[in-house]
Parts: sequence; C-alpha cells; structure tokens
Amino acid sequence: DIPQTAEVKVNMNALKFYQAAGCGECNNGYKGRTAIFEIFSMNEEIEKVILSGKVAEYDMKDLAHQYGMITMVQDGLLKAMDGITSVSEVFRVAE
Repeated sequence: DIPQTAEVKVNMNALKFYQAAGCGECNNGYKGRTAIFEIFSMNEEIEKVILSGKVAEYDMKDLAHQYGMITMVQDGLLKAMDGITSVSEVFRVAE
C-alpha cells in the first residue's frame, strides 16, 4: 500500500505504451480476459459516512479518492504499461 501522505510523481516522458497487434488465433482482438478493478479500503471515516445514509454518490467518490482508491481506468493503464492490454481497450471498457 502507498501511504496516504505519499507523494507520487511520474515522468510522463518515460512512459511507453504499445499498439495492440492482434493475431489470427484471436481474430485480431484479445485472447482470454483480464479484469480491471476499482476497489477501495473501508476505514472508520468512510464507514461513518455510509452508515449516516446522507451521502451523495459524488461525495462518496471524492472520499474514496482521498483515501487512495484506484479507479478502473488507473488499474487498466497500469496493465497497459505492463503490456497486458492496450490503452484503447482500457478506455473502451472503462469509460
């Protein structure tokens, strides 16, 4: 886990993404499936907000991000950086 107080800086010029080539076996698409996830950990503050029953979806989203939630797009982009999928596929399924 990355500490909540950690500051992460990414050199955007150092990132490399590759174009998906496809193959005849998978009909120029993807063979098999790889999941992308959106998960956040429950903590005492989030639990109180949920149990209050007085929270809007947008407030919950902001609170989850504040406590380090990784979105489906972020998880997908991490997998694209590892060469597991392509950026275009991430945005096709996650947006």
